[in-house]
Amino acid sequence: MGNEERAFELIGGHVVVDYINTVSWRLDDQRRIERVPGYWELLEWARQAQLIDTGQYLMLGEEGKRHPVLARHVAMAAHVMREVLYRALAPLAVGEEPTPAARSELLYQILAALQQAQLATVSPLSWNVRVRAPADLIDLLGVRTLELLESGDVASLRQCHDRACGWLFIDRSRSHTRRWCSSADCGNRERARRHYTRHREPPSDGLILPERKEQL
Repeated sequence: MGNEERAFELIGGHVVVDYINTVSWRLDDQRRIERVPGYWELLEWARQAQLIDTGQYLMLGEEGKRHPVLARHVAMAAHVMREVLYRALAPLAVGEEPTPAARSELLYQILAALQQAQLATVSPLSWNVRVRAPADLIDLLGVRTLELLESGDVASLRQCHDRACGWLFIDRSRSHTRRWCSSADCGNRERARRHYTRHREPPSDGLILPERKEQL
């Protein structure tokens, strides 16, 4: 459907966290990148993140072609939900509580999703959404959010230490000291920045000494 070549980084440890991370460089307005600008990107992300299966992906693709206006509205609603999720979960990732407004927004999204959901199992309690229309993607995210909040994983939610990144992740490291969304990405960039800074700093007495060539 035109976006099969787009590959999403799924490093969050939970599908809801991965959806929040579909904004790159969230904390830097000059570098911020929207990874799911429209319905088709949202649909491809949902397939790669295993929020939906291949059959649902194909069916929702056909629905999007038949109802393009509805597809655009779903994409906009998904963007709204993503920001609600970020405002509610990002504070938890840094040891704080979300604001009352953020909690209310999150509750609204979850309750709206549950109105369209069915009980999958009673013990443990779990919910499912029958995917029949594009808007069901929003409800799927809602019930998966409830799943995350009821799990022990939410206590291990962290935010990348890069000052511009803003990505969240579930810290499942043995020592629970993971600092980066990706050690090979933000971690390496921070290490390179520290290395550069160390080697650019003048001596502690403020004097800049001339370079010396080794004598042969």
